[in-house]
Amino acid sequence: LAADYDSYQAMPENQRRHNDLVVVDGREAPPAIQGTLERALFDGVTRIWHGGRPAALLDARGVTLIEGAPPAVAPAVIRQPAILPEGAGIGDSIALDLGAAEATPPAAASWDLTLNGSSVRDRLDPDLRMVLSEPGEYALAVSWSNAAGTAEAETALLQVAEPQATSIDYSQAAGYLHPGAAYAGTAAAVTGVTNGGNGGWNLAATGSGNAIAMTPAGIRFEDGRSLQAGGLTTGGIDAAFIVLRMVIDSYGSGVAQLFAANPSGGTFAIHNNNGTLQARYHDGTPRTIALGPVPYGQEFVVGIEIDNAAQRVRAYTPSGAILSETPAGTPGLNYVTVRTGQYVRGTLMRAALFARPAGGAFSAGFEEVIADFRSA
Repeated sequence: LAADYDSYQAMPENQRRHNDLVVVDGREAPPAIQGTLERALFDGVTRIWHGGRPAALLDARGVTLIEGAPPAVAPAVIRQPAILPEGAGIGDSIALDLGAAEATPPAAASWDLTLNGSSVRDRLDPDLRMVLSEPGEYALAVSWSNAAGTAEAETALLQVAEPQATSIDYSQAAGYLHPGAAYAGTAAAVTGVTNGGNGGWNLAATGSGNAIAMTPAGIRFEDGRSLQAGGLTTGGIDAAFIVLRMVIDSYGSGVAQLFAANPSGGTFAIHNNNGTLQARYHDGTPRTIALGPVPYGQEFVVGIEIDNAAQRVRAYTPSGAILSETPAGTPGLNYVTVRTGQYVRGTLMRAALFARPAGGAFSAGFEEVIADFRSA
């Protein structure tokens, strides 16, 4: 046994044979195959392995019969990582470029994307893309490693500024609910809530059980009565979105409709299904986008947007990610019922429903309203 061919040559002569075959793989004690094996035994063999890695085969004279693995070379970064496009802001889509490194054997990348020091890697889609929904410093750290070493790339940085203060006119929304909304009944037993938007409808208490309360934080539901406007007539809507800010204390007695603007025979809503937040729509088939677990006892913002002109459905999660998918059919948007609070145990702080007529424009954008709801 010897560490390399020179070490093999240094072995006592009585331990070496003229027809030895020596496997050399750089380990402390590679084996020497001793005996009367002929070179022809290895004709056509292009690679041998010892201990799970390529090894060289030499004869007793030191002639290489089969090449081993090339010497390991530590990684060297040849292209630095980047967050693209440069200067992206709130509402923009970014893509990560991990860069590149040269190494033998090829190096594997280890990386993370952080926002103000906290990982947001789970917000990225499989193509390493995401929509920016929060300001702060985004940092992409990448390192490359193989058996010979590790190379750290330069950290790619993207500074995303706070969105400029905007004055959203919620009276131009189809529906808007907030803690200062006018209501009928008493604060401890609300029988109706006035819509702060221009949709032409108000909400009335429906169902039985625990009363609805109006509190300084918002509309309080106790898994009893809910609020609804029915028999509505809408038409010509080609895009709409819902954004909510609320806190849920615990799961109620059934799948909770946090807020819904349902078309006839369909769904356009945000639900709590046994602890999982869901954005739902109907394009000929009921569809569900999972938004993640309910953060019970904590305030959160969620939303869903359907844009039939763009053939796109997007949903905003409590973790800050915007998910996007292409519907198979055309989702229904001409809602006939608006409902909130069914089977809810918690407080609806703010809710906005914006609708866009075909050929028209939103009075406020999806990301703009999300940012406003997150700030207050």
